[in-house]
Amino acid sequence: MMERGVVLRGRVFSGRGEGEFFVSLYAKNIARAVGYIPYPGTLNVALEPEYIPVARKVLNNRLAVIVEPPVKGFYKIYLWRASVRGIEVHIVKPEATHYGDDVVEIIAPISLREALALNDGDPIEIVLPSEYFLE
Repeated sequence: MMERGVVLRGRVFSGRGEGEFFVSLYAKNIARAVGYIPYPGTLNVALEPEYIPVARKVLNNRLAVIVEPPVKGFYKIYLWRASVRGIEVHIVKPEATHYGDDVVEIIAPISLREALALNDGDPIEIVLPSEYFLE
């Protein structure tokens, strides 16, 4: 669990419902990479405009954990450590995605919506470790 770091702020929103399929498909490979079996689904966060450049810096960082596709024809995914209200999470960015830099998707070992009683439109803070910002 990270105590300090760089914060991203945004609002929770419902996606297209594809996260459950993809997280379930990649679950074994994600678990090998990060040490936990992810809850089947992602928490989608629309970033506040001033945090988009910060997220862009991290999500282009070479420190990502790369997860290979479990099935031929699918894409790699990239993971970055983070925390939400003290819960270990990972930002996930597929090689192919329909979201822009203004959205991050989060995976965790639990349902963050249930555990944190989150609804669409709720504000959320994601804490990223400081080492992602060291050059």
